[in-house]
Amino acid sequence: MTARETRPAPRLQSLGTREGSILLGAAAVAWFVTVAVASGMGAAPGTMGFGVVGFVGLWTLMMAAMMLPSIAPLTDIYLRTLGDRSLRRVASLTLGYLTLWAGFGLMVPGGRGRAGTRHRRRGAPRTRTRAPRDDHWDTDEDGTVVMANGIERKTDADWLVRGSYFESCNCEAICPCRSVGGRDGGPSSWGDCFGTLSWRVEAGHAGTVDLAGRTVVMSMRYSDRERPSTPWQVVLYVDDDADGDQVAALAEIFLGRAGGSVAGLYGPAIGEVLAVRRARITVEHVAARKRIDVVGYLTVEAEGAASEAGDVRCGIPGFDHPGTELFGEVLVSEEPALRWSIIGKRNASFATDFEYISG
Repeated sequence: MTARETRPAPRLQSLGTREGSILLGAAAVAWFVTVAVASGMGAAPGTMGFGVVGFVGLWTLMMAAMMLPSIAPLTDIYLRTLGDRSLRRVASLTLGYLTLWAGFGLMVPGGRGRAGTRHRRRGAPRTRTRAPRDDHWDTDEDGTVVMANGIERKTDADWLVRGSYFESCNCEAICPCRSVGGRDGGPSSWGDCFGTLSWRVEAGHAGTVDLAGRTVVMSMRYSDRERPSTPWQVVLYVDDDADGDQVAALAEIFLGRAGGSVAGLYGPAIGEVLAVRRARITVEHVAARKRIDVVGYLTVEAEGAASEAGDVRCGIPGFDHPGTELFGEVLVSEEPALRWSIIGKRNASFATDFEYISG
């Protein structure tokens, strides 16, 4: 009986050890860099505060981390078909694949204005944009203050508000828009700036309306890409202890409608008022740990000086009111039209005093 010669069963050719190691190594590096950059970043609208280039770069890194291991079979077929397992071939396929994913990432900034900036709660009243200056403020059934045309109610009387000021934004500390050592500020850190401003009125009036003890908070966002100016989208909150006359006066003053100091500082930057709301507000402007809490909408916390006292100046309270830069710890907005979450990033914050007057 003749022994039958046996042969080993055929095996599918697998991706070479060298090529597979390159793909896995590149994915591991991409994971490491992604985690290092995005750790603690939280969620934010549009490009997440990174600007278009930074966002697409981070997006491409995430795609490399997740997808490179999965294209090993495709790479194997590609190399076997060409009969060429050179590193040049591996690199060309990988770069082409990541370029395709980068293209998808570019769609996000383009769609931000259509999706994020027009979002509002179901059933919420539609807000007007770029409201004419003869609009006045009225209150909806759910407590939201809305604009109504046709009735003129201006703060024509002399007015004054002074007190403490605290703000926080997503920029790096010290915020590049501020003046340090007499030098002019510049664009935001990431190309898209969003944050929260707060004023505690310690003394003030609008005509015969007493404004002392009231608190005003503004949530805002703008993009450096919008030219010739960088118009802000804002939501204004007035503390719910204010009566109707106080809300009307404070809204017109702090949105720049009443002219005066505000119209000469930040008022012209306001391009779109998404809402004006009464809300329960608490602020801490004096203690080492600064805080803003607008119940159901905003939480802001900052602690730890990032500058010497009086070394930094900001155009919102006015450059004649030097203050102290702080490190932000919490910057969260759950406002339907302006959502973001920045936690543990030591972002820019600033505290000082303010005084705005009508003349």
